[in-house]
Amino acid sequence: MNIDREYGTYSVKADGIETSGLNMSFSIKGECVKRRKKQLNDDAIIEEKRRKPSASTGAGFFINNQGHIVTNGHVVKDCRQINTLHQGSKVSTSLITNDPRNDLGLLKASTRPTAIAYFRSGRGIRAGEDILAFGYPLKSVLSDELKGAKGMINALSGLNNDTRFMQMSAPVQPGNSGGPLLDQAGNVVGVVTAKMNAIKMAKYTGDIPQNVNFALKASLVRDMLEVKDIDYETASSKRELKTVDIFDKAKKFTVLVKCLQ
Repeated sequence: MNIDREYGTYSVKADGIETSGLNMSFSIKGECVKRRKKQLNDDAIIEEKRRKPSASTGAGFFINNQGHIVTNGHVVKDCRQINTLHQGSKVSTSLITNDPRNDLGLLKASTRPTAIAYFRSGRGIRAGEDILAFGYPLKSVLSDELKGAKGMINALSGLNNDTRFMQMSAPVQPGNSGGPLLDQAGNVVGVVTAKMNAIKMAKYTGDIPQNVNFALKASLVRDMLEVKDIDYETASSKRELKTVDIFDKAKKFTVLVKCLQ
């Protein structure tokens, strides 16, 4: 919250009195009142900021009817309180586990979802397949609506050949982290995780990388869920859907995750 205050102007005049000493006395007194007033207001602003917790946002998605939500670990790191926003309703949410090594977080909402995401069954995602990345990018600037971005899988490994990740061309911004990466059947194939720092890469290479982004593979998510004995569902990806239909599905199980620190 930004607090704007208009400070009053405090000037004291000795009208009708010609004595210089009195003028000086009133001027000094007026300046002291002005400074004291400003100090009190500054202290109030500092106290208000101290009371107000910092917050960050990301995305997540329901994976079962018990209310479990998958997101990125960095989205829910060091949170004093976690809330999720789903279809306009704020839901209190608790942290079940955070896996910093694989950057995965598992949450539990206080309410049951109306729809859940299904993981892709059978053959895994291949390089060249089209995908859609969902999330809430740049929430402080853009609208609160869920947003999707189309792209393709460019490689089945990430930086330094890290096989836990996939490289994709779908645009990613702050706020996309933790969102579902869906195939053309609307099934989960990964978790949107990171983008390459274009400024740093330009500094080192002299060129600006474009649409070099990464998602954790769904197999890591399923491994985590199985270790924790958490239910999840799978579905075949043989029948492709229209993009608008995939978007409609994603709206029902994707949530905004807000971390208060």
